Amino acid sequence: MSLFSIVGSDAGVAHLMAVDSDGKLSVKDSVVEASLTSIEAKMDVDNAVFDLMKTKLDEIEVSADALISANHTDLVALESSLSAMEVKQDTQITHLSEIEGAVESLEGCIGSSKVNVNISSGNISGFATEAKQDVMEVSLNAIQSAVEGTLSVSAPAVSTTSSVLKNAVSIATAITETTSSVDLNDVKSMSVFGSLDDTTGSIVVEVSHDDSTFYEKSDVSLYINSNNHFNQEIDVSARYIRFKYSNSSGSAKTWTLISSYKK
Repeated sequence: MSLFSIVGSDAGVAHLMAVDSDGKLSVKDSVVEASLTSIEAKMDVDNAVFDLMKTKLDEIEVSADALISANHTDLVALESSLSAMEVKQDTQITHLSEIEGAVESLEGCIGSSKVNVNISSGNISGFATEAKQDVMEVSLNAIQSAVEGTLSVSAPAVSTTSSVLKNAVSIATAITETTSSVDLNDVKSMSVFGSLDDTTGSIVVEVSHDDSTFYEKSDVSLYINSNNHFNQEIDVSARYIRFKYSNSSGSAKTWTLISSYKK
């Protein structure tokens, strides 16, 4: 073992520490040895603290990396959204500019609360509507030429036709009396009225297509009221119509019947 002195190198000085052949430090002084042991213990504690600090720092680094990564993703998304908004704003500005121009054009067309429209400086020559109007004019002129002198239009005259079919005719008991027929032609409705002093009797309506064979019109009958009067509106599609009364009262009766229609 080779010894070295802490102070000086004289061989006569007491050596407190020596290094053996393996290079290890050998301490002879108990105080120094205790101090070194204490220092070593504290270094072990410091090492433990440093290890813990390193662990915490590693954890902080991981958390920071995760936070940075997350924030980076969010910032990228935010940047993308802002870019998209910028594009839309540019589009809106373009549209607003177009609308502004259109409104200014309309303002220029408005005068005295009216819209002034200038179509080719007042000339519609060459427009499709002009060609169609020319065709219409030719057609209307042809129609006018075709109908001039051959067609006249006037308000239709409405006339009333009335016929006294029976005028205070006395009909004996047990006798059947029939009126003459009325040619209705294109008449659709007629009125029949008159008097008959037989309040219990009735008047039968008959129709015909040839004024020869007559058929009873079953959907209508003429009844006499307490004043011996009757009145009936009749809708009819047959060409001819007539009326028949059969006296079964036991005494003579007086009959008046008038037909009337408009056409």
